[in-house]
Amino acid sequence: MLTKNVCMIGTFPPPIHGMSNVNSQVFLLLSGMNHNAKMIDTSPPQWLGSPFARFLKPLKIILSLVYLGYLSITLRPTIYIGISGGFGQLYEIFYILISRVFNHRLFIHHHSYAYINKKSIITSLVTYLAGSRATHILLCEDMALKFKNSYPTAQNTFTLSNSCFINQSKNNSCPSDFDIANISDSEKHFKSFSLNIELYKTPTKLEKTIKFGFLGNITIDKGILDFLKIVELIKNKNLPYMAIVAGPCKSKDLLSLINLQALDNQLFKYIGAVYDDEKIGFFNEIDILVFPTNYINEAEPLTILEAMSHSVPVISKSRGCISSIISEISGWIIEDDQDFPDEALKIIQQCHTSPLEMNQKKLLSGSYYQNLKNENHEKLLNLISCM
Repeated sequence: MLTKNVCMIGTFPPPIHGMSNVNSQVFLLLSGMNHNAKMIDTSPPQWLGSPFARFLKPLKIILSLVYLGYLSITLRPTIYIGISGGFGQLYEIFYILISRVFNHRLFIHHHSYAYINKKSIITSLVTYLAGSRATHILLCEDMALKFKNSYPTAQNTFTLSNSCFINQSKNNSCPSDFDIANISDSEKHFKSFSLNIELYKTPTKLEKTIKFGFLGNITIDKGILDFLKIVELIKNKNLPYMAIVAGPCKSKDLLSLINLQALDNQLFKYIGAVYDDEKIGFFNEIDILVFPTNYINEAEPLTILEAMSHSVPVISKSRGCISSIISEISGWIIEDDQDFPDEALKIIQQCHTSPLEMNQKKLLSGSYYQNLKNENHEKLLNLISCM
């Protein structure tokens, strides 16, 4: 296989968040499939305090533009940009300009609904400068359709779900799809990866106590107040339950509210931020993930996909691409015009009274995720073969 030169531009860990995680996974995959992959990390320098990091970011961008110019002359790489959701696009315009000057093939990966829900002048400029030949990668068909309607010059789109960027858990007998050291022939490995429900943990018999959880940044936008209301509603119904909240909390007021709930209610537990094995333990402990997001620009949350990969069905709202990853057989979608806590209560009550149906939903959640992952692995391979 001929070595292809690819330059990836975007945020990489640290910090760890959805987009930086996806960028790092794509970079690993490119490196493992005989591509000469180069990285330009646009994250602010993490070794400095936040104010200094923001101050030095323009200098870092200037140096990275010089580096991109050098790569353009010596390697003439394909350019892949994990584009920002806001004003960061002002910096990324310069990468696009260099790409056009050197006539590079250009792939732009979009992760936000911010400039799709509300048309952006900056994004209009980005798509205009990128040209009609640029490939725009979006998370689902809904996102692609709205993007093309808002930005007519960007008609060359490719849909790719984040499901193909979720690593398998250590409790899962599947090989890690992005463990490059264990891949002798990556393309063959991906194409032979077929659906096998037995690879996923078989849900155990549902206990009398139904356990539901919240995982994410603990903010009002992410719906923590709705989750707490659900806890109160279930408590008033005298249902046997356990509620578990996991995630970092920067708000002192919200943290006090959660800690107070944990002190007053033995059936409520706050375990703080979880990563790696602790996150796996969280998913293994709960029956249902409640994702009551109020974030208007929600796209395709990795948390939902991670839950499904552990055979945990999800209750969520119809925001962004969420309805494209949660089907009626594998989870529950509550529409924006419905009262989320009340509807979630009805769902949890039904799951408690029908444990067999709950077990089936858990199994279907894992298998539906696996189907979604396999389909998008194939699409990812096709995309990389075009680079």
